[in-house]
Amino acid sequence: MRIFDFLVIGVLTTACGTITELIHSEPIEETDFDVEILNLVDERRFEVRLISKSDRQICISFGDWPASEDQARGSGTVRLGSMNFASEVVYVLTLPGTRIPLRQSNHGTCIASLEDTFGCATKIPPGHSLVGSIPYQEFTSDVANLPEGQYSLVFSVAPFFCPD
Repeated sequence: MRIFDFLVIGVLTTACGTITELIHSEPIEETDFDVEILNLVDERRFEVRLISKSDRQICISFGDWPASEDQARGSGTVRLGSMNFASEVVYVLTLPGTRIPLRQSNHGTCIASLEDTFGCATKIPPGHSLVGSIPYQEFTSDVANLPEGQYSLVFSVAPFFCPD
């Protein structure tokens, strides 16, 4: 590799790291939000709701929230309810303690200008909520055949404060 190649890779790595740091610059306390999970057995899906309890606007990165119908429809690779590399933080836990992870998905990288680094996040105003849906088929094993009441969804989320 030539020196120029290393320089370009270094600049790109630095730029991406800077954008990531800006986006996740101010984490929030768990007291500033709630997460509600509904198991809609008849519809074969989980509904998740992120509720802002803060007096400030909170954000969640697009890849850290289940893909909406609009996102799935507008992409050839994003599936409804899929999340970006979330199999470690989103899974069904059965009563014996078995984990059934969300299928791995790569939504790619959201590129935003330095002036609009929050163009890659959904904004939730104070007191409002964001609702998402995860179909059972998004898990690595058949959740629909599990006995009702013998499993639950573990859904870890990391919202952050949007810039003022």
